[in-house]
Amino acid sequence: MTDALGDDKYRGPYDRRQSDRNLAEHARVVTKVEAVVDALRDDMGEMKTSLQALAQAMTRVVLMEERQVQLTDRTQDMEKRLRALEVAAPGSRRAEEWVDKALWALLGCAGSLILKLWH
Repeated sequence: MTDALGDDKYRGPYDRRQSDRNLAEHARVVTKVEAVVDALRDDMGEMKTSLQALAQAMTRVVLMEERQVQLTDRTQDMEKRLRALEVAAPGSRRAEEWVDKALWALLGCAGSLILKLWH
């Protein structure tokens, strides 16, 4: 409530200069708050960009992990095949020895046949 002179009964006489100072202070505070909000908005934009890059990197990591699992499975299959071949290898070596002996025997027979025909 104010009286005819503009005095506020609760706060005392109205001081226009004080009111102007208060408005100027409020304007400075509002300007600072706007600057902080703009900075936060910029930071949020940077964070969104960083999160998108992080999501892309995670996608690549997941794809690489899937490929690694596939390669591990293939490697295990190849190891099983190699073990099977290693188990069968002694029999193969014996067969190779017999084939080598048979070839040498054939060469010896062919050589002796050529010598008999030559003389």
